[in-house]
Amino acid sequence: MNKKLQVFISSTFIDLQEERQSAVEAILKAGHIPAGMELFKAGNQSQWDTITRWIDESDIYMLILGGRYGTVEETSKKSYTHLEYEYALSKNIPIFAVTLTEGAIQSKVEQLGYDKALERDNNAKYKEFKETVRSRMCTDVTDVKDIKLAVLDSLADLQRLNKFTGWMSGKDMPDVNSLNKQIINLQQENMLLMKENLKSKETIEKLKLQQKKKEEFNGFSFEELVDLLRNETVTLPNTVFTKETTYNLLELFILYSTRFATGVTNSGTANKQVKYFYFHVAPLYMKYDLMEKVKASGVQYHRIQTSKTGHKFLGMLHKELELHTPKQEIDDIEE
Repeated sequence: MNKKLQVFISSTFIDLQEERQSAVEAILKAGHIPAGMELFKAGNQSQWDTITRWIDESDIYMLILGGRYGTVEETSKKSYTHLEYEYALSKNIPIFAVTLTEGAIQSKVEQLGYDKALERDNNAKYKEFKETVRSRMCTDVTDVKDIKLAVLDSLADLQRLNKFTGWMSGKDMPDVNSLNKQIINLQQENMLLMKENLKSKETIEKLKLQQKKKEEFNGFSFEELVDLLRNETVTLPNTVFTKETTYNLLELFILYSTRFATGVTNSGTANKQVKYFYFHVAPLYMKYDLMEKVKASGVQYHRIQTSKTGHKFLGMLHKELELHTPKQEIDDIEE
């Protein structure tokens, strides 16, 4: 008899949408049934009861682990992804996992930003959970192609090692009418799920477009950060520059975007304009994660330069607000 296995897919949400879609496609291609994905959003006891019921009804549990630990449940102080994994273990449900390599996680950081791709609040718990996951059936992956291969290989291995009940078509059980009806109902539910899964790619593209408008920068949306920078000013004194001039942080960030990209230093040979920008201006942007301090290679001084977040913000400024870098009208701060 041709059995279809139900595979519950667990992962953090915003950073692993493409990876979940790849797993869904591979499971469907193998002739099985994916479950989980965007069906649930962890957050309350009722939703958790629904999730555990779906795990109970699944034949296999699959975990996709990137660089984030996920939303933490208040009582256990563990993430919902962690709790799902432990629950599947407690129910002796066959488990396999794929973990993104460091290179793949770094690509996520470049694509989504640090806050959406890396764990910051619960890093110790994330590392402990990752060690637990890697101690069992686990495959490292670098891209969505690797995920599809890992799914197909892992499903084949688990089918050899386990006797699954699975789901069977009613035509394979002609003498059990009541079970036939149940299976038909389940097939109808699964068809609806598969339709939802096939639409997920379109949903991902819509989310990408929405994220361009709602991208977060150190806890602020793009629009919020633009307003904050416009409302915060800095005065360049005539004791350092040729004349005293006041700018808001937004226009100054655009005006000096090229210089900030190469960085300002506290080197003893730096001129007074550079040092002023290093000590008094650059820190104003560091609190928004738009600039970062780095140790200059082979020397004793530090450099503050535009961060990856700052470059992304500047790119969005030029695209969304159709800005052009204005002609520099104040003192050159070249070293």
